Amino acid sequence: MPTGPGLARRGAPPAAGVVNLASRDLSNPELFDNIHRALMETGIDPSLLELEITERVVLDKVGPARATIERLRRLGVRFTIDDFGTGNSSLNRIGRSR
Repeated sequence: MPTGPGLARRGAPPAAGVVNLASRDLSNPELFDNIHRALMETGIDPSLLELEITERVVLDKVGPARATIERLRRLGVRFTIDDFGTGNSSLNRIGRSR
């Protein structure tokens, strides 16, 4: 992500960055600590980090992965859902479930 103390001193505007996370990434017990450490070491505002997860991850993940998502959200990290509407929430699937 192109921000941090050096760029800020030169007047560069902060820029958001998007990182796509795989399901296995959310299962990594060190994910929160790694992201938190990287944000602190670089001075990047957590709200400039957007983590992209698939709809399936949101529907399937419970326990530790859900807790990690919540901890990151409380830190200020944003989340987006990739491929929304292609899985369980797709209009075709919803229509068939009636």
